[in-house]
Amino acid sequence: MAIKKGCIGGVILGELESPQRAEEYANRMKSCPHLLFSQAEGNTLCSVYIVSKRDQWWLEYPEKNPARAGFRKAKVYIGPSLHLPFSVPPRRPHGRAALAPCGADCRTCDLRNKYKCRGCPEVSDDHK
Repeated sequence: MAIKKGCIGGVILGELESPQRAEEYANRMKSCPHLLFSQAEGNTLCSVYIVSKRDQWWLEYPEKNPARAGFRKAKVYIGPSLHLPFSVPPRRPHGRAALAPCGADCRTCDLRNKYKCRGCPEVSDDHK
C-alpha cells in the first residue's frame, strides 16, 4: 500500500546544542508516525517526514519557531509532491497513548487551536 494522495514530504535540518542532543532528539522522534527517517551528524539532525497537505504547517513550524521545536535553528525543505522509488506503507498508530511519541501532550497544546492541529495520530482519532 502506498502513501495516500494529498501528502507532502519535507526535510528538516535542525541544529542542536551538541552531538549528544542531536542523538537524543533523533531517539525521541523515532516513533513519530510522520517520520520516514532521521540521521544525526555532529550537532545537526536531518529528518524526512511525510504529512498530509493539510498539515504542512507542522513541517514549517521548526523553521519559524526553532527554540520551541527544540533547535538552535532549523531549515525546512518541502516538496510539493512525493515521488518515491519505493512503496511506503502508512504507519498505523499502535493504540491510543496519553502522550505523543515525541513527548508532546496534544490535549493541552496551544497549537491545536492556532493551527487547527488534529494532534498526533498516536493520541487522536481525528486523523481518520
